[in-house]
Amino acid sequence: MTMITSPNAKEQKSLINLWEQSVRKTHHFLSENDIAFYRPFINEFIPKLDLHVIRGASGQIEAFMGLSDDHIEMLFVLPSKRRNGLGSRLLDFAVHEKGVCKVDVNEQNTDALNFYARRGFNIISRDPTDAFGKPYPILHLEIEKAQRITTHRLLMRPFMPADFQAFYRYCRQPDTTETNFNMKLLTEEEAHRIFNEKFLNIKTVWAISLNGEIPAIIGSLGFYRDAKRKNPQAFTMNFWLDKNMQDKGIITEALIAAIDSAKTIKQIGLLTAYCYNDNLRAHQALKQCSFSIEGTLHDALLTKEGTLKDELCFYRYL
Repeated sequence: MTMITSPNAKEQKSLINLWEQSVRKTHHFLSENDIAFYRPFINEFIPKLDLHVIRGASGQIEAFMGLSDDHIEMLFVLPSKRRNGLGSRLLDFAVHEKGVCKVDVNEQNTDALNFYARRGFNIISRDPTDAFGKPYPILHLEIEKAQRITTHRLLMRPFMPADFQAFYRYCRQPDTTETNFNMKLLTEEEAHRIFNEKFLNIKTVWAISLNGEIPAIIGSLGFYRDAKRKNPQAFTMNFWLDKNMQDKGIITEALIAAIDSAKTIKQIGLLTAYCYNDNLRAHQALKQCSFSIEGTLHDALLTKEGTLKDELCFYRYL
């Protein structure tokens, strides 16, 4: 697989040519006069962006992307290289490595709209014209992230790509972590995949740090689809916490705040939690957050020692 790299300054003409070829292929609503009108602005704008390219075997640029802060400003692929996953690779890089969460799309460009929608972007707003007042409506898309929450002691915020090393450190040392999440020894590649899938850019998952201090991550709390239930509004609570923070009510405080935030999320109607039958600390925390005991799944969990344990089920409605 070819690397994603940065272009050199002498390759701007190649980027402009690629932009023009791609626009002619995908933006059928634009006239030749429109393309000629936009070209000098694109030429002026490209050098101001954080640029990333994918090259073919010959070194030719086959796709490129321009970023600005948390925004994808442009992403284009050579027409002959479309449907080869190049756009997806650039988008994954932008979201998972650069922390990008926003993009603007022409409303008439349904292929691009569907592309971003499949990757978790939602329409936030619409402008009836583009930035130049031309009659090409712009849709503003965004990946919804968790709300930033501050409690008496905690800062709860969305995970960022830079948090991966902290996450991986806990994965390498699972014995230092109290958790009902499957924190086990993982390769860096496995940990990266789980981090991207389960923690990054999910609006119901928070990184936890102590408020008012150096914001080192001490744990995480999140609500995930409950795979044990058919109800699409059923979410289950998972967490992990540095063992040095045990017995301080951290998860209880975080859970109370997360539940308040979850009440604004229409997709969640039922919260569940599962834990060892003898985990009295977890039982107490859940009861403090108005969870009720639903029942026991006998011999449901396999411990790392290879023994079976009962799993106690809790639930509460929002």
